[in-house]
Amino acid sequence: MTETKDQRTGWLKDLKVGDKVFVRNYRGALRSVKSLAVVDKITPTGRINVGLQQFKPSGEFHQGYKFTRLEQATEESIKEFMLEKQKSALIREITDKVRDGVLEEMSTLDLKEIKMTIDNYKKIKK
Repeated sequence: MTETKDQRTGWLKDLKVGDKVFVRNYRGALRSVKSLAVVDKITPTGRINVGLQQFKPSGEFHQGYKFTRLEQATEESIKEFMLEKQKSALIREITDKVRDGVLEEMSTLDLKEIKMTIDNYKKIKK
C-alpha cells in the first residue's frame, strides 16, 4: 500500500489540471488584484503550478514582500467575477470619455437622461 505525499487539504485537494482558480495578488495591506487562471500542473507533493508560479500545497506563494494565494473558483463566483470585470471596463470607458469632453458634445436632453439615471441610483443608496 502506497501513501500519497500530496499535502493539499480542503477544496485544494480536489483540484485537477485544467481546473479554473482565482489568483489573488496582495499588494500591501489594503490592496489586492484578483485574476482567473487555469491549473497547469500538480506535483506528487501537492504543489500547484498556475502560469509561472508554483504554489505551496496550502495554495500560497510568498516572494519577498509579495503574497499570492489561490481561491476557489465556482461557476457562480466566475460569473460574478466576469460581470464585475465587465462593469469595471465600462466605468473606465465612460470615465475616459467624460474626461475627454464628451459631455460638452451631448444634447441637453441626453444630459438630462444621464442626470435622471444617476439621481435614481443616489435615491436607492439612501
